[in-house]
Amino acid sequence: MKINNPGIDISTPRNTEVRAVFNGEVSTVVRIPGAGRVVLLSHGNYFTVYSNLDEVFVVAGDKVDVKEAIGKVATDPESGDALLHFELWENTDNQNPQPWLSK
Repeated sequence: MKINNPGIDISTPRNTEVRAVFNGEVSTVVRIPGAGRVVLLSHGNYFTVYSNLDEVFVVAGDKVDVKEAIGKVATDPESGDALLHFELWENTDNQNPQPWLSK
């Protein structure tokens, strides 16, 4: 089986806060089966997607600053793994998110 993953999965310690990678505005917060809570941030022509969140600290319309906490990563109850799924889009084109991530 081949799975298309348009982003990256980032392994984190349990209860890690997820932070915005750039200043922006919360476009939407939704729950998606299999992806947990999802936050979509708008940064002009760019969008960032943060999924597999257990808690969310923002609502649609909120302005966020770079490195502002927007939620906490969910932990898989069976494996104990905490994994954030992150995507970066320029309009409708998927981008490499690596340059946007803090070291």
